[in-house]
This record gives sequence, structure tokens and C-alpha cells, in this order.
Amino acid sequence: MNEAAAKVLRRFCGEKLKFMLHAGGMLFLFAGVWAREIAAMVGQHIPLVPMKHAYVVTEEVPGGVRNMPNVRDHDSSVYFRVQGDALCVGGYEPNPIILDNVKEFYY
Repeated sequence: MNEAAAKVLRRFCGEKLKFMLHAGGMLFLFAGVWAREIAAMVGQHIPLVPMKHAYVVTEEVPGGVRNMPNVRDHDSSVYFRVQGDALCVGGYEPNPIILDNVKEFYY
């Protein structure tokens, strides 16, 4: 990893991203929607297209759901996935809103 990349990662570490350096010198960037912009800061391109996406997170499910698989119904464009002790339910829109830049951190 070059010094410019290390500087950028030190700057953002603990804010919006987590990273780890693999022993082979590969960098795994866990920055979500900001990965494209952070990679560009060190001269790299990630073919990522951020888009608006709506989903619902349930309250904690009694009995737990941690061992349940993620499920996606391609015909209905809907998915269910585990999020802690709750379920996340979302859908994929046929015409999503593409975001050019994502500057702010939204929950």
C-alpha cells in the first residue's frame, strides 16, 4: 500500500469505514456507498453505482433470527435478511434513483 493510500485510510478510519490489510498486500475496503469516492482519493476506480433504496427493519424477533438464512425472491424483487436480532425487509425497484455523489452519512 502506498503512503497516499495509507494517509487517506488513517484519515477515515473510525468514521465511516473499516479496513484491514491482508498479509498479501491486498486492501479490503468496507466503506459501503462511499467506497468509490475513497478509492478515487488514492487513484483507484471501483465500479460502484450508489442508489436510493428503501427497506424496513422489524423490532427484535422473539427467539432470535441469527441463524436464519438471507432470502431473496427474484420474481417479486423482495428480500429478507438478518440484521442483529431483527429482520430487514426490502425490495428492488425497477427504476432506482441513481446518486451521483454521496457526501453525507445517512441512516
